[in-house]
Amino acid sequence: MAKMARIGVLGLGNWGTALALVWCNDGHNVLGWTVEQDVYESMMTVHENKKYLPGHEIPQMDCTMEISDVTESCEILVLALPSSAILEVVDMLIPNLRPSHLLVDLAKGLAPSDEGGSGMISDAIERRLSDAGLSNQVVVMTGPTIAPEVARGVITNALVACHDIRIAERVAERLSTDSLILTPAEDPTGAELWGAYKNCVALACGLVDGLKDTIG
Repeated sequence: MAKMARIGVLGLGNWGTALALVWCNDGHNVLGWTVEQDVYESMMTVHENKKYLPGHEIPQMDCTMEISDVTESCEILVLALPSSAILEVVDMLIPNLRPSHLLVDLAKGLAPSDEGGSGMISDAIERRLSDAGLSNQVVVMTGPTIAPEVARGVITNALVACHDIRIAERVAERLSTDSLILTPAEDPTGAELWGAYKNCVALACGLVDGLKDTIG
């Protein structure tokens, strides 16, 4: 049996809340962080995210609006944030990080062009950490996931990718559940590119399928 993890979920949208739910149900200690007052009050009073994931109570999960609470009590920091906000939150995290903190990047999309580098959000996070003199590991988690299905316990598979495959394997072992199956990989750039462009590929496939009988 895997050792229970102390997980901080930063961002309580539907995806962050769904992950918090399945990890709480698996026995992990989870602390959620949000900047939204209504989400915080809903979680603290009725243990349910009525705004983003109604119908699913999470009585085991604590919630906070102070980012230092998360870094003080958690070791795995799950960044369940949109690509437009994740780097700003990383900047807030950096002064509070310990060497033991592991960051899990869930954002789907590309970093702003002025970030330079490869254009990947995980790369932008790593460069911010390096500039601050930190070497915390960053893991990319991505896959064909739908938050309400994950919350209902539908079998779901996702990748956890890291340049150090041993870190990816450790994360996959600790955070997989009976319904959320995480597969380790060592190509975070490829995983993140697929997460960013998968909807474009799906649309292109749909167009090709729709047009196939109209050509020739």
